Amino acid sequence: MIAGILDRLINLLKWPFAVWSAWVLFPASQSAYEIVINSLDKIEVLIPLFVGGFAYLVTSRIIVGKKSKVGLTH
Repeated sequence: MIAGILDRLINLLKWPFAVWSAWVLFPASQSAYEIVINSLDKIEVLIPLFVGGFAYLVTSRIIVGKKSKVGLTH
């Protein structure tokens, strides 16, 4: 019963959300482009972003590496 209600609700709302997503795509991409262009003038602003990205990459590789080695029995 609940699954049927959710299915109908999703079917009802998917097209309005698809139209809305297409409508906001151009302004959002234009704003993202402007942010990137403005950030390239001030590289020191991007340093925390790069440090955080590198820390995430290293941390995720360590965690994923440990999880994948646990399941190996060879």
